[in-house]
Amino acid sequence: MFSSRVCQMARLMTGSDATDDQISQEYAAMLGSNRRVAALRLDEAVRRCGLPFEQAWERALKDFRELAAQYRVSPATLFCLYLEWADANGVRLQ
Repeated sequence: MFSSRVCQMARLMTGSDATDDQISQEYAAMLGSNRRVAALRLDEAVRRCGLPFEQAWERALKDFRELAAQYRVSPATLFCLYLEWADANGVRLQ
């Protein structure tokens, strides 16, 4: 589903050791409604910091990890999901 490059970036950003296949499988297993809710909650976590993405990331990473545990997926999977959602919704990650 996601390119190896995107998966690699997700692992680097989240500290996850999930494989490309694991990320794709976890993403595919999530219901569409769960994907949307997760993406909105992640976006809220980033925006709540009131900082550009790269500065808010350290604070938002805790929320990513907690949400990943709730959905039983790796943080890297949620990172990929968020990037896809942000792109589809015109959200600029500055």
